Amino acid sequence: HGITIDDLIKRADIVMYDVKQNNKKAYNFFENRYLDSLQREVDFENKVNQYSFDDYQVYLQPIVNTETNEVYGFEGLTRLFDKSNKPLNTIDVIKVLERQGKIPELDMHVFDTVTQYAKQLKQRFKKDYYFSFNVSPVTLSEDFVTYLADKVKAEHLDPTHFIFEIIETIGFKNIDESVSLLQKLRNIGFQIAMDDFGMGYSSLSYIAKLPLSVIKIDRYFINNYYDNEFDRLLIFAIKDISKSLNLKIVVEGIETTRQLEFIKSLGAHYYQGYFHSRPMSIKDLMIKLDKGFE
Repeated sequence: HGITIDDLIKRADIVMYDVKQNNKKAYNFFENRYLDSLQREVDFENKVNQYSFDDYQVYLQPIVNTETNEVYGFEGLTRLFDKSNKPLNTIDVIKVLERQGKIPELDMHVFDTVTQYAKQLKQRFKKDYYFSFNVSPVTLSEDFVTYLADKVKAEHLDPTHFIFEIIETIGFKNIDESVSLLQKLRNIGFQIAMDDFGMGYSSLSYIAKLPLSVIKIDRYFINNYYDNEFDRLLIFAIKDISKSLNLKIVVEGIETTRQLEFIKSLGAHYYQGYFHSRPMSIKDLMIKLDKGFE
């Protein structure tokens, strides 16, 4: 598997990380497929490195009032297109940025972009929409909080119209420090949402500690609620918890009338999904709004 000590060590590392990543209490042997996979990762990373953050687009997916079907706001979703205008896999792009320690830069780019969108839409449609977007736990810092506060003040924006989505399945390295930083964001006026709620293992402990205002129910439960009694009961439990804590509920992944009717009966406040519309560029969104999108 190698002629030199360096080759042997590198290839042993490759196999070790593969075993760890697949959560196997096992061992394995080096195969050439590992090099093929590694080469694909290197090629993809080199491709991503060709672009600056100015090349990253923020698509918007409407968040809709369940009862009135009016657009309440939008979730900002990052998209990167190659030179032939083909979208690169967002999950793979995020992995590259995570390895390079650039996620905080991406999060700030997304925030800067949606603040500009907020101003454009208010000027065009005379309405204050809400904007939500994911923020990685690694981005949370005193400097980040200060940056956000200064940004909304400089742009004369209402911080209550921006919702930071924390992904539950990622978790926090230091929960106490994270709670303190999120509380500072709440004190400024920003809203905090728990994304992918119910998909992780610390839901109840997080919901008790974090200064939340919104819970987002993952599309997984909506896809399975009809045939899976456990998922259906879990949705009802999340509803009861949210109601008791006075939290808004947003349901993701609504694609059918039956799903929409179910969450209406559930008492969910908002939804997003292909049933209403796919994520789109700000240009396409404005066209939709001009034509009576709502």
